[in-house]
Amino acid sequence: MASKAILTHNSFVRDLPFTLKNWLAGNLDPLDTWENLAAQIPLNYEDLLNPIPGPFEAMYASGNFMSFKRQPSPTISFLEDWGVENCRIKHLVQALLNAKLFDAANRISNQCAEEQPEPQQQGIGPSQNEGQPQQVEDTEPRVNVSSVHRTKSPKACLEDAPPDGVVVKEPLRGAGAAEDSPSSNGNEDTPIHQMPVFSYQQLERITGQFDTRDKTKGGNLIGTGGFGDVFFGDFLGNKLAVKRLKGNNEESLKQFRTEVETLCTYKHENLVTLLGYCFDCSQGQTPCLVYEYVVNGSLEDRLACLNGTAALTVLQRLDIAIGTARGLEYLHDKGVTHRDIKSANILLDENYKPKVSDFATARVLPQPEEFDPKTQVLVTTSLIGTPNYLDPEAYSYQVQPCLDIYSFGVVILELITGLPVSADNRKNKDLKCYVREYCTPAERNDDDSDDDDDDEDHNDDENDVGTIHDLVDKGPGVVWKPELVEKLYALSNKCLERQANRKKIRYVLKKLTTLFNDHCEDGGHLPED
Repeated sequence: MASKAILTHNSFVRDLPFTLKNWLAGNLDPLDTWENLAAQIPLNYEDLLNPIPGPFEAMYASGNFMSFKRQPSPTISFLEDWGVENCRIKHLVQALLNAKLFDAANRISNQCAEEQPEPQQQGIGPSQNEGQPQQVEDTEPRVNVSSVHRTKSPKACLEDAPPDGVVVKEPLRGAGAAEDSPSSNGNEDTPIHQMPVFSYQQLERITGQFDTRDKTKGGNLIGTGGFGDVFFGDFLGNKLAVKRLKGNNEESLKQFRTEVETLCTYKHENLVTLLGYCFDCSQGQTPCLVYEYVVNGSLEDRLACLNGTAALTVLQRLDIAIGTARGLEYLHDKGVTHRDIKSANILLDENYKPKVSDFATARVLPQPEEFDPKTQVLVTTSLIGTPNYLDPEAYSYQVQPCLDIYSFGVVILELITGLPVSADNRKNKDLKCYVREYCTPAERNDDDSDDDDDDEDHNDDENDVGTIHDLVDKGPGVVWKPELVEKLYALSNKCLERQANRKKIRYVLKKLTTLFNDHCEDGGHLPED
């Protein structure tokens, strides 16, 4: 009896089992998605793994595409043609990743045996095969994911594409899924999102078994919070951020579902991108969310210059404020209130573009029949938010976009001062209260005037009074124009006013944009209002 072929990442593409070719054809032929793949093939296939600078030289031109289209399966015709070049599976997987065909890349990669398996590392194959090359049988693949993108346009496939390494399993299901126990099947419901789903084992593998050591110390932990811990993940050189929930209780699952629903529904350049999730709780694992990796971490950490990072320039601070306001404007226009805006939830990419994150407690205004359209107020039964950013009027339990604007006003204070939002070594631990008291002249009693000289040192310690200019961040390279500081501080105060007088985010964004443009002008004196 002939031995079964062993497929590895170094196997030739021409040796790809027929069933895998057939699976690719079933997924790539219907919408001509195979063209996205073929367009990624360079003249020298080795350039896929080792890109070289300069213009991209494609192997296939429009004439080749027309030739492939005349065949019963353009995908199989393309693979057979490219296969004669002695390209290997690793090149195919990378080309699929480049084309953002992540589930296809994952399917092929998962069928490949590890050439140097690590016996202690959990794989996703049967346990009896650990440490052994995986044998690929010419049978139908076990998981059918052909419906994931079949009904979407190629553009939608790119926009909603899963991250690399996705194992597409049963999606999160409809009403009641998050509230049901982890063992609930919910087969009677319809999938609410065609969002790719990771297996827990795969997430363990790409996060180093959820290594809880800090990433700066050789581990994978990049953040912690009340909702869960965030880990760095790497799959074939593609970077991911994986948030693992801290529990499987009803409230955690509700927040998990809220985050998935919100980020699947609302997409904007200043909102973090959700790439997939894991809801594999059959063996007690906690649910996970998988995001794009935002390399510069949180605004909170960058303002604190954590790990020796450089101080943010004034221009960067203004740009971050504008981007955050744009994200909030988009959410508020869609009827979404975030409810936990803070510097720790504003992430910065490689260009320091801000991305609002953590939508576990977001709320969407209900339909008009469910609320008073004159006030557009949603009443909730629980108080949500981080204390130092929380609007005092939130204790009315009314959910409105103005809650986010108040929190954003605190963030603006952080951008101006670089000070933490709470500090035990300050007389007033809360930043907004500390700044307000410092910048408000204390009322003096005339009877105390004779004691001024004797109490001078005491006054410096106990009754510090000055202006916002005394509190600005004076880190290296941070150069403030006095007029800018005053106008930015005034804008923060408008955000912190009572709800009845508080400005909407569109007003805040317009003011920030004006400040940014004026700051960029040579000789930039800001115009008076």
